[in-house]
Amino acid sequence: MAKKIRVRKTKEESFALMPSKWVIPMLAGLSLALYLNTLGHDYALDDAMVITENQLVQQGIAGIPEIFSHDSFFGFFNEEGKDQLVSGGRYRPLTLGLFAIEKSLFGSNPFWGHLFNLLWYTLTVVLLFLVVRRTLDPPMGKVKSLFLATTTALIFAIHPIHTEVVANIKSRDEIMALLLGLLAAIAVLNHLEKPKWKIALLAGTAFLLALLAKEIAVSFLAIIPLMIYFFRSTSFSVILRSASPLILSFLLYLLLRISIVGLNLGGERPTELMNNPFMITEGTSYRLMTPSEKAPMLVYGLGKYLQMSFLPFPLTHDYYPRHIPVYTWQGPKVIASLILVLGLVAFAIYGLIRSNRSIPVFCTIFFFASIFLVSNILFPIGTNLGERFLFMPSVAACLIIAQASYLLYKRFGKKVAVVAILLVGLGYSLQTIARNPAWTDNFTLFTTDVKTSANSAKVRNATGGELIARSHQESDTTRAREMLEEAIQHLTKAVEIHPRYKNAYLLLGNAHYYKKDYQEAIRRYDMALALDGNYKDALQNRAVSWRDLGRRYGEELGDIEQAIANFEKALPFLDDDYELNRLLGVAYGNRGDVEQAIHYFNRAGEIRPDEAWIHYNLGIAYLTIGDTTKANIHMTRAKELNPEVGR
Repeated sequence: MAKKIRVRKTKEESFALMPSKWVIPMLAGLSLALYLNTLGHDYALDDAMVITENQLVQQGIAGIPEIFSHDSFFGFFNEEGKDQLVSGGRYRPLTLGLFAIEKSLFGSNPFWGHLFNLLWYTLTVVLLFLVVRRTLDPPMGKVKSLFLATTTALIFAIHPIHTEVVANIKSRDEIMALLLGLLAAIAVLNHLEKPKWKIALLAGTAFLLALLAKEIAVSFLAIIPLMIYFFRSTSFSVILRSASPLILSFLLYLLLRISIVGLNLGGERPTELMNNPFMITEGTSYRLMTPSEKAPMLVYGLGKYLQMSFLPFPLTHDYYPRHIPVYTWQGPKVIASLILVLGLVAFAIYGLIRSNRSIPVFCTIFFFASIFLVSNILFPIGTNLGERFLFMPSVAACLIIAQASYLLYKRFGKKVAVVAILLVGLGYSLQTIARNPAWTDNFTLFTTDVKTSANSAKVRNATGGELIARSHQESDTTRAREMLEEAIQHLTKAVEIHPRYKNAYLLLGNAHYYKKDYQEAIRRYDMALALDGNYKDALQNRAVSWRDLGRRYGEELGDIEQAIANFEKALPFLDDDYELNRLLGVAYGNRGDVEQAIHYFNRAGEIRPDEAWIHYNLGIAYLTIGDTTKANIHMTRAKELNPEVGR
């Protein structure tokens, strides 16, 4: 019998976490498995702004030319100017174009949006592995580069900070910006070694598309040259030549953006707290923070981003005022953040000066380069922080974790390194799986995150609004009333946090209206209108409350004068409301003012000409004043429409 031949593992195979041929299938399978529980989710959060209520996206493929011709919020507001409620502008036509294509192909089923988010995310994880391995292979060799690339992509795939990006369809822009940026990076690396115009064209095209997905991709204009500088021994002129396709694409993008939405890198700062968190209370109003007041907030934000990159707990979609309170330089969290940020900046600068081309120095620069645009330093982005903004910077954190794992291997051996990776991986994976259900729909998201972001006016307001909406669907009247009471508690907290929050006053009015507490509803609508006298929803809803309060005075309390007084208040805003005109006709008829009753019954008849009871009431009114001809006409018409009328 022939002896079995024992095949010795190569150094690479014994060192790697698994055979190299298994890495990509493992990464793809893990990415898909972790987020399978999002495929049944509904639309949530800003999906309305970019998909379900975006008129251009809802046109499907036919809307793509208009999508590329406007700011990304235009299709939602459909009004010039309102699409730029926050500074900086939003021009992301590629992402909205993808949503428009999906609309044409699959309709309004959120399953497909979630599925494509997951597929693009999986592709991003795989491409990240390829880019890291391609970047590190020449300087560090196949063995170490395989370990670092595998571990980096593995940690990235399971990192809980990515749940918002994958589970929220709107955040496709983050995925596409990173995916296409990575594609541009690997193309530039290939072009560096084999200069060919086709590869250069691929690099430039990928980078342009990344920019059209989301502005944050501009970070690659610094990151890709840094990759070459740190991990390739080459001259500055070669780096510049290799990056030239990116520069040309950026200039083309800039010209396109300016021609469509303007440069818009600042300008007048929003003065609504929910669009600019860097406002401070002054008496009964707000004012913009001075640079010295804003600085500790910015430093804290950077420190918080660094913390969440490694310790992503607890997670929430909402970092609006005042979940992040107003910090000063005396706060210990700000001091700790300042020490951390300054220390890392000094570390990066020192590394550059000493030509220390190490992974930690590269990752430090990568992190700050990719977080800078969303750090609120250039302009307020509308919120203090956002977990989705860590999608690209987290690459640096994942590479640092991989490097730390490698050092464990070198010091303590492979088993210790693998155990460490498994522990981190298990913790991250469990949190990712546990977090995903929060994104099921708006109601689940808001009622979950309001517990974490209890001091956020925005999530309090959103929770209140969702509870009001859900109360209409509740068949149990007791439970429906409890939901309205709970909504009022959240909305009351929202206006305590943000006393000038007009939408919260509107929703408070709505909650009281549905409780049939019309006078309190009117008071809340008045508070909203005191902040914005042209607030259409508040004007309309207050008028409806006056109408229904008048009905109560007339039908339940028998106070005709108070009924008419409330009806008359509502009339300028509800002139074409059938019910209001009918009620006015009834009220004036009961008061004995038949001419006025006829006037309003006729107006109601114009609005609903086929309503039998209006013709019947007109018949009675005309009989009262002795006009039998008209009375007979309307009585006959009433019987034609409804033989049972008047019985």
